[in-house]
Amino acid sequence: MRQRRLIVLGFRLHYVAGHHLNEALGLYRAALALGMAPTVYAMTKAVPAVTEHLPVERLLPYDLIEEIPAEQLLERLPFSSTSLEAAWQHILQGGLSGEDIVLFTYGLPMALYDLADRINSLPPQSRPAVFIRFLGGEFRNADNGDFCKEAAVQRLIADRLARAAGQERVFYTVNNERELGSLTRLCRRRVFLMPLHKYYGPVPARPPRPANPAGGRTIYIHVPAAGPMERLACEVAEAVLAGNSEVRLILKSCLYGQRQMDDAHYARLPADRVRVVLSEQTPEDYLAMVASADMVVMPYSSRYRFVTSGVFCEAAAFGAVVVVPADSWMAHQIAGGLASGVGFATPTVKDISVAIEKALADWSELEEAARHRAPLARSRHSCAASLARMLELADVPPPLMQVDSAVNDTIDFTTYLGSRSFLHSGWSQTEKGFGVWSDGDQATLVFNLAGPINGPIKVEADVLPFLTDRHRQLSVAVAANGAAICSWEFRQESVETIRSVLIPTGVAGNGALRLDFAFAKPASPAELGLSPDTRHLGFALKSLRLGQTV
Repeated sequence: MRQRRLIVLGFRLHYVAGHHLNEALGLYRAALALGMAPTVYAMTKAVPAVTEHLPVERLLPYDLIEEIPAEQLLERLPFSSTSLEAAWQHILQGGLSGEDIVLFTYGLPMALYDLADRINSLPPQSRPAVFIRFLGGEFRNADNGDFCKEAAVQRLIADRLARAAGQERVFYTVNNERELGSLTRLCRRRVFLMPLHKYYGPVPARPPRPANPAGGRTIYIHVPAAGPMERLACEVAEAVLAGNSEVRLILKSCLYGQRQMDDAHYARLPADRVRVVLSEQTPEDYLAMVASADMVVMPYSSRYRFVTSGVFCEAAAFGAVVVVPADSWMAHQIAGGLASGVGFATPTVKDISVAIEKALADWSELEEAARHRAPLARSRHSCAASLARMLELADVPPPLMQVDSAVNDTIDFTTYLGSRSFLHSGWSQTEKGFGVWSDGDQATLVFNLAGPINGPIKVEADVLPFLTDRHRQLSVAVAANGAAICSWEFRQESVETIRSVLIPTGVAGNGALRLDFAFAKPASPAELGLSPDTRHLGFALKSLRLGQTV
């Protein structure tokens, strides 16, 4: 009997750094435990030591993971088919069926561009379920959260995929619930929430901690990148040591080999109180290091508002207290009862140090909660849970993939890429940072919601009516799918910009929603002598939220 295959394209798997290797190893072992036949693909230049821990096929070229400006990326995409060709041919040699699963560990444009052609070329019975993992940060501007230029490339790829036979077997996924709506809007495709594929090895959920000779806590500061973040981690370490004589620290350097021993940042740290760990670690050593820490500090940047953290999952699964950025995915995991810790407002030495001191001050309560929540964290995010979810989705008839919005998502109409497709008729051009004006006496928004829609939908809109001394009021009739719902009344002397409407159960039960706005006597700035603008303005739409009520 043929074994079901799991094919993992490990686009960051090129050296023995515990993080990415652990995830691939965990998926490999989870597949074996289910009687599947796993194959893991690594980068062509993956160091030979990788194969000492995991059987891999080194067939993924480096041009797949290069950071390429959007303008150059568009030039290279039409020729990207050769990048994945060697791995794809190797996959085909092993045979494919509709029962198999292919996992793209990252949503890389150079790897995805010709996916539509590859799936389309297969007989229907040979089309595997393809899962593509998006981090979130790859289509976001970290400074303001707007879609970046590279996001437009993802839209083009998704549109290309939507026209291919077999596209219903391709699953776009995220690990961060807050990114479901944004990726749905960007790619106009249903997006699925998945557990992180984390591997914890033999380390128990509440491992015994090695004794600190000084009697205090052992704190692991994770260094996510070289350069400024590395300097920040070292400066935080100095600040913590200065105020806590009993604390011992572990820092994992992003520098390789022995290079970090000569680095000026690490050289300032006292060797008797700080253990500096090489980036290259075996899976066992990496997990043992994280498990040995009482507290894990992640001095991450604003980018982590949109992306998840594997290190966080490992810390939570081992019952460590965590220090993380506030308003991040990690902070929301703490609020949801999957970890215990403290947040910091900004990634500065001062804010991070204050958060560490608060965690130490509240240690008994935080540690008890961390140890209690560890088993739940481990079960929520694991390779086994991730693979189980993929199998669940692959084994049922696929849902409608062509949707463009998610329930409980806020659509920002001050940006073009993530909102323009909803503006069906009666709208002017999008004004970046401001919104979009209605133009005329009718304006329509059209949505294709990712269901199921099991109850009323609450629409909340942030609008700015066009009112002046000569045009002091505005009446707007609101209809949903042809049914009159309500009327919004605006007065110049008391303008409320947030308006809402409740759409009854059943009106948008299949996910299709059309909102019509009828403006009574919209006014033109030109007619009022205010400017040459001849548009007949009703209101400017800034944002709109479609919320599922219970």
